[in-house]
Amino acid sequence: MTHCGTSSTNPVNWKNYFDGLVSYQNFFPYDQRIAKASLTFHALDQSYKLAYRLKSVIPTYTLYYVSRIFGTKNFKAKISELKGAVDQCFAIKEELTYYANNEWIFDCSNNA
Repeated sequence: MTHCGTSSTNPVNWKNYFDGLVSYQNFFPYDQRIAKASLTFHALDQSYKLAYRLKSVIPTYTLYYVSRIFGTKNFKAKISELKGAVDQCFAIKEELTYYANNEWIFDCSNNA
């Protein structure tokens, strides 16, 4: 994290940080990634929750329950780990929602 004690006159523009992180991840990809890094901002919480469920929760939980029936021991362990990561991401989102909606500046016309 960086210093967050600024105002709209001298903002910490989080959009620039996220754009930089995505660019870095795509330039120096993880060895086992399955797709290019991307980030989408949602103006509405309901829009985010719908996208999160469609892209993360439903596929992960489907794999999780299918792995319980047909999966090998190693596959079950990996899917359980993925399920835990997806659950943790949602918990982090819930913790940071107030700041993202009320305090953080994601884009500002004052920036060059």
